[in-house]
Parts: sequence; C-alpha cells; structure tokens
Amino acid sequence: MEPISSLCTPALVVDLDIVKRNAQRMIERFQKMGVQLRPHMKTHKTLECADIMTAESRRCIVVSTLAEASFYAEHGFDDILYAYCLPFDKVERCAALSEKLDLFQVLLDHPDALDQLKKRPLTNGRLWHVWLKLDCGNGRGECAENL
Repeated sequence: MEPISSLCTPALVVDLDIVKRNAQRMIERFQKMGVQLRPHMKTHKTLECADIMTAESRRCIVVSTLAEASFYAEHGFDDILYAYCLPFDKVERCAALSEKLDLFQVLLDHPDALDQLKKRPLTNGRLWHVWLKLDCGNGRGECAENL
C-alpha cells in the first residue's frame, strides 16, 4: 500500500469501517427517535458513501447543487431535497427533476420563489414539494409568513 502522502489531492480518504459504524449508529439513533434521517451529500459526493448513509435505500438525501441532484437521480436515488434557496433561473431544471423522480423537493426562503414555481406548473398533475426556510432570529433566512 502506498502512503497517503503519495495521493493526488484533493482526495477522499476514509476508514471505511469507521464510516460504516458511524452511519449505522446515526441511522439507528434516528429510527429510535422516529425521525427520518436525511443525510447531506455535499461533503463526500460519492455513490459509495451515499449508499452507506442511506442504508442502501437510495432515498431521503440532501444536496446543495442541481449537479449533485442530477448525479444522484441518474444513479437511482429518489426523494431528493435541493437544500439551496431556489435560484429563479434554475426552475426549469428543478421542474425536470420533479417530473422525473417520485419525489424532488426544493427549499424556498422568500415569497418571490413561490411565485416562480406558480408560473411553472408541473405536468401530469404533479405538485411542487417545498420546504420553507424560516428565519429563527439569526438572520439566515427570510421570514416565510407570507408564503
């Protein structure tokens, strides 16, 4: 085996046994609480880690970019939350994913974002699935009371 220092960087280097053990502990903890775990893919961006983090269900993941959403969708993942405040120029790409997957969800942080979705109804009777980003007093999101 070559030393880690010989790897080209950036490189994802993990102890697979520890990753699996930590993921399993997290999955079991959330199950005991009766809460759906929705792991974020932005750090590792790999199918292998995504499978470990979802117990190979390939469901209930969070992404930060539409490139990530498309990548996971193309590899059989579903129930994807795009957890980045909806850029208005990305509504068509979000619509395509919403129409392709059983469940694709977007994050809204402002009433204007909802207006953009209303202008682009989905086909075949599908509805947009949205999460609301609320400002809980820390200034990190719009108050969505007008949504």
